[in-house]
Amino acid sequence: MTEIGKRFHEAMTKVYGTDRYGNIIANEYGISPQAVSKFKKAKKLTDNMKRIAAEKGIYLPWLEYGAGDMFGNKQLSSAPSNTVSIPFYPDIYASAGGGAYNYDTAPKKVPVSIEFITEILGLPSYEGLHLITAVGDSMSPTIESGDRLYVLNYEQDGGQLRDGGIYVIQTPMGVLVKRVYIKPADKVIVLHSDNSNVGDERITGDELDDCIIVGRVVGGVRKY
Repeated sequence: MTEIGKRFHEAMTKVYGTDRYGNIIANEYGISPQAVSKFKKAKKLTDNMKRIAAEKGIYLPWLEYGAGDMFGNKQLSSAPSNTVSIPFYPDIYASAGGGAYNYDTAPKKVPVSIEFITEILGLPSYEGLHLITAVGDSMSPTIESGDRLYVLNYEQDGGQLRDGGIYVIQTPMGVLVKRVYIKPADKVIVLHSDNSNVGDERITGDELDDCIIVGRVVGGVRKY
């Protein structure tokens, strides 16, 4: 299930008193049971999900972003209702020559406004979004050492590299943050450093098998 799907499932189980609500909703709203089952995999709210939630008194910001509670009666962790909490891994660093990578440690939770996620980062939801820290100057001036990086998990981003996008990649050399260029004719990806004093690295298909694409950098916060 997606995060939205989990919340929708939780809400419908609460409303109908059973987790086998598919046929009930299908009959009540004139949609197919197959369509109802797809709600659990939804990456964004469909019109039917919004209609059902509204009629059942489900708080839409909670359903879409996890803000507030299911019925809008209280705030999540005393944060404003227009914010959500995303993971921040203070001990994970992406660098030019070998950052630290340990997602097994429990992250901190930091509040981020829904408007920032949707309007500034341009994302439909906060699913798969987390914060890490950049070290080194290989991506200067685009990314400076100490910048906090908003990273969208690779799978949540569609599971495909975007030519020219900036990615966090776990490699045998460490965790790197680089701009990625795809050379399909040569079966190579180029890890480009925006700092003109740092050379590019080329990774072939076989070498790529030893790498993990953590996610795409979709924004950052600079510490002054």
